[in-house]
Amino acid sequence: MKVNTNLLRSWVDKQKKTNPYIKADLQKSVRISHSLLDKVLCGKVPGPQTRFMLAHVTGLNEEELFPVVGSDEGAA
Repeated sequence: MKVNTNLLRSWVDKQKKTNPYIKADLQKSVRISHSLLDKVLCGKVPGPQTRFMLAHVTGLNEEELFPVVGSDEGAA
């Protein structure tokens, strides 16, 4: 699993046009620290609850935002 950083960054950039404090608002809504948000924007995959909340708050599809990499679907 990885983070689609381009998708998330483009969403943040679009939101900055109307709300310059979007990163702070996103942190409050998802209840994450500034450092964790920066790590996610750089590609660190957060835990399942944070992934769900980021997708919910941003309105982005969770499967597109955090795609599964490789063909490990059949692995146990």
